[in-house]
Amino acid sequence: MYNVLHVIGHIGRGGDTTVVLDVMKNMDHSKVHFDFITHRGAKEETVQKLRDVGSKVYIMEGDVRELGMAKYYKSILEILKHTEVKYDAIHVHTGMQSGVALAAAKKVGIPKRICHSHVTAIQRKASFVKKVIATPIFRYLYMKNATTKIACSKDAGIFMYGKNSRFTVIYNAVDIEPYLNVFSEEIQKIEKEIGAKETDVLVGHVA
Repeated sequence: MYNVLHVIGHIGRGGDTTVVLDVMKNMDHSKVHFDFITHRGAKEETVQKLRDVGSKVYIMEGDVRELGMAKYYKSILEILKHTEVKYDAIHVHTGMQSGVALAAAKKVGIPKRICHSHVTAIQRKASFVKKVIATPIFRYLYMKNATTKIACSKDAGIFMYGKNSRFTVIYNAVDIEPYLNVFSEEIQKIEKEIGAKETDVLVGHVA
């Protein structure tokens, strides 16, 4: 069994969760197993579903901004030291702070350490001073401790790793089957819910 530990900021709230769960749904569970580390505020329903199918989900008190870098590092280190599972890989999806988890994983000897960029900009609010000080430290940590660097797009990779760095682009896989056949009854239901007329033009936006 190949054991993978995913680190996701808030399970259930974003595209990174969706991508990982889609892969999990379609993978060979006799060969690969996923466990998770997430932060306080994760969606309880999603966490419970993962636990129901046999995945361990470790919920931390907060992220680097809330705990500070030292406490965050020690918290992940404690999880990795005391888990019964011997992980073959850690796959981190937490943006700029990914290097802290990767450093802890290197400390305990996890051989495959994957940093995954999902964004093209810093999404959390932070002062200019904090960005100037923290960004180089975070970048040093994930560049030094990742054995594999991947991104969901070229721009996301350049943002995290720089123009001259080597990384692999893996586009988000989407199961399109549920969207191929849309029945008129479903459209009429949506029109009724939003109060649209048959003559109105409806534009769907995905973001």
